[in-house]
Amino acid sequence: MAMNGVKMEGLKQDPDSGFMDDDIYEDTGELNIPSERSLQEFWLTRVPDWLLQAWEHVGDDEEIEIGKIAIKQNAMGNEEMKMLLNPSALNLNVAPKDVKDELKDIPREYNVAPISNADDVNTYIFTEKDLPGYKPAAFGRSRTDMGGQGQYRVQKPRSKFRKAIPKHTSLVGTPRRILECIPENLNADTQNFLAKRTKKAIEGNNAKTNITDLSAHSYADGERTQKAFMNFVDVGGKRKVRQENKAARIPKNELLDQLHRLFDTYEYWAMKELKKRTRQPEAYLKETLNEIAALVKSGTYAAHWKRNSDLNPNAISATIADKPPESKSDDDLGDEDDDEMEDVV
Repeated sequence: MAMNGVKMEGLKQDPDSGFMDDDIYEDTGELNIPSERSLQEFWLTRVPDWLLQAWEHVGDDEEIEIGKIAIKQNAMGNEEMKMLLNPSALNLNVAPKDVKDELKDIPREYNVAPISNADDVNTYIFTEKDLPGYKPAAFGRSRTDMGGQGQYRVQKPRSKFRKAIPKHTSLVGTPRRILECIPENLNADTQNFLAKRTKKAIEGNNAKTNITDLSAHSYADGERTQKAFMNFVDVGGKRKVRQENKAARIPKNELLDQLHRLFDTYEYWAMKELKKRTRQPEAYLKETLNEIAALVKSGTYAAHWKRNSDLNPNAISATIADKPPESKSDDDLGDEDDDEMEDVV
């Protein structure tokens, strides 16, 4: 059947679509969830990271006794639990030297306190092991069976991800109590251990000390080298001038008195003149001026400071001049020496 010149064809289903088969949903025995009655009850405890690091060198399949827990009731009727660590469970003999030196003084006494009830969190513990009878794909096969002819074969591209080995996973149970394991702070061994870890964290692992034998010849060589390069750049004079011209701040009340005396003489002042009269840093001077004066933005006296009208004394406001005459700079004073002098009879 055609419609508007377009032939309509039905979609043909792929008979090789194996991903839709029901076989993948069959139980292969890789997961085992026992009944609730057969689930184990255990305590889940959080431990410091350095204590977990000490247990990393213990075999995965070994059953070890990490310590003993003592439970007693205090005067309030509450439970108090302490754990005494078993030193032989750490197995530091197979640990690297740096780990062994760091954890040889590990605390032995810990306080165990509950965090929450098992009903408050959804935590499940599983165990897994290899399926019985599993062999890798190339197990027991010679290299000539891998394909190719003679002494060579075509190497197929490999994925960077390794295929996971099928495991037999089984649910063990849920924790009855969730606890936290904290080292005893009042113990001297704990304080010394934590102090060493803090010092190592501050100094780092790359800290080193160079010990050299500085003889009289080395001092003489250094002095000779310093004298050879001493005359390359002469910065002594510049440093002295900068130190002499450096303005030192005076107390704010003294600076305010100086500014009021200047504004009593002239009504308008430029920042250049104020800096020359007060010998104060410009930032400090501008900060103080904002409290008693305002900067004129436009007009004849633009860029000049004028004292606020409420601070002007009424008695002398009529006699104040407009602004002071511009003082000559150091360059202008130097030009006067070149002027010719005339004799007057």
